[in-house]
Amino acid sequence: MTYKKLDYITDFIAKKLLTILNSNNNDNVFIKQSDEIYSIIYLISLSKINKTSILVDVDFNENIYQNLYIKVKPKLVIGDHFNYNEIIDNMIYNGFDYDPIDFNVSVSRDNIFLGCLSSGSTGDAKIIFKNHNCWVKAFKHQSDIFKISKDDKLFLVGNLVYTANLNSAIHMLYTGGTVVFSTSKFPKTWIKEIYSNNITSIFMVPSHYRLLVNSMNDENIYMKSLLSCGCKMDIKTLKNIIKFFPNAVFHEYYGASELGHVSFISADKILEKQESVGIAFPDVKIHIEDSIISVTSPYISPMYPNTYSVSDMGYLKDDYLYLTGRLDNMINKAGYKIIPSKVESIILNSNIIEDICLFAVNDKVKYQKLCAFIVKSDNFNANVFKEYIKNNLPKNMIPQIIKYVDFIPLNSSGKPDVKFMSKNL
Repeated sequence: MTYKKLDYITDFIAKKLLTILNSNNNDNVFIKQSDEIYSIIYLISLSKINKTSILVDVDFNENIYQNLYIKVKPKLVIGDHFNYNEIIDNMIYNGFDYDPIDFNVSVSRDNIFLGCLSSGSTGDAKIIFKNHNCWVKAFKHQSDIFKISKDDKLFLVGNLVYTANLNSAIHMLYTGGTVVFSTSKFPKTWIKEIYSNNITSIFMVPSHYRLLVNSMNDENIYMKSLLSCGCKMDIKTLKNIIKFFPNAVFHEYYGASELGHVSFISADKILEKQESVGIAFPDVKIHIEDSIISVTSPYISPMYPNTYSVSDMGYLKDDYLYLTGRLDNMINKAGYKIIPSKVESIILNSNIIEDICLFAVNDKVKYQKLCAFIVKSDNFNANVFKEYIKNNLPKNMIPQIIKYVDFIPLNSSGKPDVKFMSKNL
């Protein structure tokens, strides 16, 4: 779809939406579409008439969805069977006259246009509201640092409910480039889609990159830029990324729905400073007090003050930020404080497992019991693994329950679904 067609379709749908939404109210609207292109069209259309879009996964847990619905009271739910979908479909695939459309609505950068669902690993949805400013101000820096331009084609896996996916898509549209949404959950299909669409830029969470490179053989794909966030990239996967995409510039960034971009780091610096999440993103100031990280930033959601913390813990060394855990994610095992990411990193370094998620379930005797979902490597050996964790982890950090799985279950935000795993030990 061309930008001319996208602009006209969103103008057309915006005007139609004004017939059912009051132009003077900043209404909340749920977008519950299985097609990401339709989601983008409705989001842009609603933003043109000062409405707030909240993207909701079509597979969202029904109880959580109902609680969210009661809390937000959306003026409208735009689902897969919404009656404008057919109009959009006809306009995308058929020709039409570009007759002038005027709906006389003025839009300010300070207007709230988006409610991002943030769940972390708990599965409990909360909404972080965004105005145009807190995203648009970062876009120039994203282009400069991550080497993204109007000539690029961006490849996305996963739905737009995940804020980082949506940010990457909107940033690319703002830049004037092309966005390609994968139609599959299978990495072999991703490879074919990357080839057939001449992709030059990819955004994926680390678990998806792991699946991608593990499905590649001798491919040497030209790629300009690769980007990731959500959690730390393990070194083995990063080395495979460098091997299969030798021309690409790779970055990962640390941030949060509340805070926007906080820090970033390149591939060479990850190899040098393996535990770091990088230096401060432009115009961001990072503060550490009693190991709690807070940031002063123009990218923070307007719901919060200009200096804010999401209770992540860490420290600064030579201007590089290191995360040590999250205050509300600390595991208490018989009074012994355990940071899951630290244990995961040590276990991944065994080089005989592909992926891991460490979490805790309540235990009457020791407060919390350590559990791990693990994806084996092809060279996995149970005796070698048992010996490795015995020699490399303190006794209190060794998981008491281990379940071997084909993949780590993810929630709609692209993060490990701890609630699901806890119920399926």
